[in-house]
Order: sequence, then structure tokens, then C-alpha cells
Amino acid sequence: LAGVFDGAELRLYLDGALVGRTPASGKRRSNELPLWIGADPKGNGAPNSFLGGRVLGVRVSVGARYSGATCAVPAAAEADAASVLALRF
Repeated sequence: LAGVFDGAELRLYLDGALVGRTPASGKRRSNELPLWIGADPKGNGAPNSFLGGRVLGVRVSVGARYSGATCAVPAAAEADAASVLALRF
């Protein structure tokens, strides 16, 4: 699963295939809530809406990594120069 915001559009990829897109603009908003892997934070920061599956890795990057109708899915969440966070489980 990959989510991409490039400043003009928000795209969602599943197994390397584009499955959703919507126009979007502006700066990405941030908040003080924690980043939960496999859950969504409640307003108080507690985890909620848990994922019913396995997460093998997570990578958060600066800039849009993928574009077009398909993307190459890496075998692992390897860190590189554009990575802010890369975790393998």
C-alpha cells in the first residue's frame, strides 16, 4: 500500500497498481498525534481502528515517490536519501 501526495493530487496504490486518485492541493497538514503503524489515533492519541492483517515494513519519504498507473513495489522498506523513516518488521 502506498499513499502519494504530490501537491496537486492524492494517489493510492495497492500492490503496485493505482486504485484511487483525487485532486488535492496545498501544504500537507500535520498535528501533534502519534504515528501508529496499523492503527489510527483518536483525538487523545490512543490507537483506534486497528488493521486486521500484517505490516511487513513502513517507509515515509520526502517528496512523491510514485507516479503514473503503476509503481514498482520494493521487497522491503529500505532506507535511502529520501527516507524520513524506514522500518522492517
